[in-house]
Amino acid sequence: MKSLSPGARPLPTHHVTIRVPWHDGGWSGSVCARPLENTSCLILGRIGEGKRDEVEARCAGKRLDQLAAGDLPPCRGR
Repeated sequence: MKSLSPGARPLPTHHVTIRVPWHDGGWSGSVCARPLENTSCLILGRIGEGKRDEVEARCAGKRLDQLAAGDLPPCRGR
């Protein structure tokens, strides 16, 4: 272990888990290509509650900047 800087004290190691939605298109700025098959985002509260299968299926693969505000998927954020 490297020596600490003067005045520093050792702290316990912590592990952090961050859950992010999976995207089948590599986060390319578009709706998932197969949103009905992407169930991993259902476990994420805000996204799972806001998921609208019919809208996402209609917009599959389209760029987010080309969608109407009401058609944006919940994974896009606020």
